[in-house]
Amino acid sequence: MSSQIIHGAVTITSLKQCFLLTAVYGLHIIDDRRGLWEELLILNTTILDLWLVFGGFKAMTCLEDRASGNPVHEYEVHDFNKYIITAGMIELRGIGRWFTWTNGYVYSKIDRALVNAAWTVRLEQNEVMVMDPGCSDHTPLSVQFTEEEVQRPKPFRFLNCLSVH
Repeated sequence: MSSQIIHGAVTITSLKQCFLLTAVYGLHIIDDRRGLWEELLILNTTILDLWLVFGGFKAMTCLEDRASGNPVHEYEVHDFNKYIITAGMIELRGIGRWFTWTNGYVYSKIDRALVNAAWTVRLEQNEVMVMDPGCSDHTPLSVQFTEEEVQRPKPFRFLNCLSVH
């Protein structure tokens, strides 16, 4: 646990499913967030089980992650994208709203749910619901778990993180 993460184990008894959860509250300044990426990479080296990294990263991955306001620049997405690639993380498919934060003029996607390769192999049906905003300027996120596994062919997915083994 640190100023930017809380890490623990979660058990969903009704689904007989256990996983590791890291809740993120990224700092606003890019330089201040660098410690977050380092912490998550260190955790990544110790985790072989299902892992969900979830919360307010305060970071974007592409130009489309902000509407209005200043355009997104490469330096704003570099560190986060480097972490995602290096750690072999995959963003859960979102349903609902695209943007997760607004000040009423600028809209940004800075809150996410990332999972590791083990998660995508065993729980591929999960998605994150981006809900309507409430009392915060951030929209709540809710990871949706399916109780029944639908029997269908799995789509081909190449994971760079598995190719080095």
